[in-house]
Amino acid sequence: MNRLLYFVLFLYSFGISARAEQVYLISEGDKEYLLTEKSPFNISGDVDNFAFGVCFQNDCEKSFNMSDAFKKNMALSNGFLNIPKDQEQLYDFPEYLISSRSRIEKNEDGSMSINISINAEIDGNMMSMGSKQVQAMAFPLEIDFSNTEESSSKRVSFSEVNTKYSSYYRNVFQMMGAKIDNGLGGVSQSHGTGFFIDKRGYALTNLHVLNENPQCVKRRSCIIEIKQKNTQSKSYNVALRVLTCSERNDFCLIKINPPEDFIFDSFEIDLDSISRNLMTLGFPGDKERDFKTTNDEDISEIDLTFSFGSPVGFSGTAITSSLFIFGGASGSPIIDLETGKVVGINSNGAESFAMGQDGFPGIFRSLSLINEKFNILDYLSGEKQRKIEVLIKQLKEVSSKNEAEIVLEKIDKHKSFYGRSKLEVLSYNHKNPKVRKAINKYLRRSALLNC
Repeated sequence: MNRLLYFVLFLYSFGISARAEQVYLISEGDKEYLLTEKSPFNISGDVDNFAFGVCFQNDCEKSFNMSDAFKKNMALSNGFLNIPKDQEQLYDFPEYLISSRSRIEKNEDGSMSINISINAEIDGNMMSMGSKQVQAMAFPLEIDFSNTEESSSKRVSFSEVNTKYSSYYRNVFQMMGAKIDNGLGGVSQSHGTGFFIDKRGYALTNLHVLNENPQCVKRRSCIIEIKQKNTQSKSYNVALRVLTCSERNDFCLIKINPPEDFIFDSFEIDLDSISRNLMTLGFPGDKERDFKTTNDEDISEIDLTFSFGSPVGFSGTAITSSLFIFGGASGSPIIDLETGKVVGINSNGAESFAMGQDGFPGIFRSLSLINEKFNILDYLSGEKQRKIEVLIKQLKEVSSKNEAEIVLEKIDKHKSFYGRSKLEVLSYNHKNPKVRKAINKYLRRSALLNC
């Protein structure tokens, strides 16, 4: 309880601008991370992962005290506004000033090449820390990081939540992992969360949750157990098809074929903005409750719980928040309470600071960024499937390896497993042996969409 009050005091005492901020995706070599206009620099637990004083205005100069900035950004990247007093000594950094100058070159595709030169002042002496170039692309997402109002970090169960939100139980499901015999006469089973984004059964979860059923990703289809919970706990074995996954973005788009007696609903997606008022609901493993089964048996199982909070900062390409979660809540939807729409997917909890009474501050992935890279909304409209079908039809007609590679490159840009079974058939029955070889090579290379 003391930790909760302490956290609430943080939210009252320290505020970030209430104005929604434009988000930029920064690329530095093979690294990517998010920044906003007001970010002095980004850090996600990695001292090498800096964008020192990036300005999104040409010929701009910034300066800051490294010790203060390091602590502030370390806190934000772990779901807090400031480092707790009892932790500050663990994050001390040398007291010296950093100044940086940014020069922007705008590219034809709308992106920006930002040249940054960095200097440090130590004991009154100025010294160069070198220079680097980063790429930046603005995308249509605004985030309101305001934390000037109270934001609760506690979680409440389905039986305690406001009836305004209790109907959301139909939109989420507990995703059960494969059963594993521990060799001691017992069976263990992991679990996570998933949620529907379309009433035809399209859903999202984390890749690391789906990996608890290894055959699902390997074969791109499987039968899994899911549970739906309100006052009852109902279990279903459903056919699942994997459409696209990303290790880097830790998500999978799946299509579930629900049985007739499975009644569910779905969230709408908002790709434009994320307000300060957020909620998540899922199945954290530290909360249990008594349920009735469909056979009217009494059982004790993992509860469906709700958490409320705000976006706080960034951790790489993820967004940190004051939404407290625990293991099993991975794959939960992040709901913007101002629109009732889903804006992100819970990925993991920040563990740099001591665990609190209600778990860890949550880290979630923006659906805006995921859609920017994978066009998940195109699956819902059928546009993605149509385009891939056209390309597979073209591939059937090609007569050379070069032609095949051109078509396969176009298929690869869709970052999808859709149509893969048809490609596997073509890999052994296409009339041209060189085309078959090219298809086999593509299938091996694209086994997991690591992007």
